[in-house]
Amino acid sequence: MPIAPLSEFPRRVTALRGARAWFVALLLLSSGSCFFELPPLLEDDGEIAGFAGQANTGGALPTGGDAGSPAGSGSGGGSAGIAGGSGGCPEGEKRCTSGECRPAIALYGCGSSDCTPCGSPAHTLVGCVDGQCAVTECEANFADCNGDTINSSGPITGDGCEYSLGAPAAPVAALDVPFAEIQVDGKREDWSALPSYEFKQVCSNCQDMQTELISADSTVPPRNDLDARFRVAWDHDKFFVLVEAFDNQPFDAGVKGGRCQHDAECEDSVQVLFFGRQMPHGYFNENERVFLGLSQRFGAPGQGQPASTDVEIRAERQGNLCYRIEAQFDWAYITNTKNGGAAPGYFPPVAGQSYGFDIALNDWDAPISDPNTIQRQSQIFWVDPGPAYAGSDPVSLGTMTLRGGGGDAGQ
Repeated sequence: MPIAPLSEFPRRVTALRGARAWFVALLLLSSGSCFFELPPLLEDDGEIAGFAGQANTGGALPTGGDAGSPAGSGSGGGSAGIAGGSGGCPEGEKRCTSGECRPAIALYGCGSSDCTPCGSPAHTLVGCVDGQCAVTECEANFADCNGDTINSSGPITGDGCEYSLGAPAAPVAALDVPFAEIQVDGKREDWSALPSYEFKQVCSNCQDMQTELISADSTVPPRNDLDARFRVAWDHDKFFVLVEAFDNQPFDAGVKGGRCQHDAECEDSVQVLFFGRQMPHGYFNENERVFLGLSQRFGAPGQGQPASTDVEIRAERQGNLCYRIEAQFDWAYITNTKNGGAAPGYFPPVAGQSYGFDIALNDWDAPISDPNTIQRQSQIFWVDPGPAYAGSDPVSLGTMTLRGGGGDAGQ
């Protein structure tokens, strides 16, 4: 038998080994079992299919790539540089462009993917509304009178809540009314040293058979709807009141008619109630109750229209959403002594005397097109007067006591 040359022997051995390997593979496949996967075939250049260049450079995964993919892997590789990944962030969080997961709150830009904190203009409270940064309200005692910030969302603009209403004094059961020289001009410089108080009371179904019902529930409106302060003062001839208010929709176009005896009753207005004599002070229709309208009109349902010498009013706007109403009342009108009647202990006014007093703010937010169908949104008080203003049920007023000006042992 001819013997193959030695130079051909390795080639024949390789062929036999190859044939044996394919035979084993066929047996395994025919048995229906597979214990391992065959390695990928070698390309002509000796590299594994799917790899390019050197496999040990440790390249980062492509953005959004699958961590189980062989791309970029190797002995020195890994998952460095993942930005986005799969599976997302925990519930309530979002993926920032930096790759980090952050809660969708104002500190991280609400729903924005760049996670830059929301802007925070002066004296504002910032939150998230529908995934966007938004100014939700002003800090306590501040107001956005020019309206350029409180309603902004997305990129927050404007100069914030630029107007200071001032910190109110602590709530009191009775007012100490300071003696002061006040000029009724719609400005507040004369009042700067005097305390201010909040309107923090409501009453259910406040009505007097002469003004429209309140359409809102019996709650104090939130600050981004209505926020107000009042101050009081006196001298020997006049009683003074100042109200400053933020209102998200000031309205000064009251229309007389229907249950509105005076235009001022059906517009944003201050309502002042006096019991000038006979303590204690249940309130009946014969006592003074005056509406001071934002339009500078005034009226007193039930007592007849005051004369211009009885009441003087001045109203001024601060921007689009704030107003100031200042007024003075003649003491003879308050105590019903205009015709020279005596009222010892009540008129003429002196320090130490006390009177029944209350003050309220009426908020009208919808344009008045039909005086028979208008609605009054809310009415907020210094003292809750009870459910009725008229008839046999007296309304409870607060108490104010005159201080300073001489004759006051407590000054």
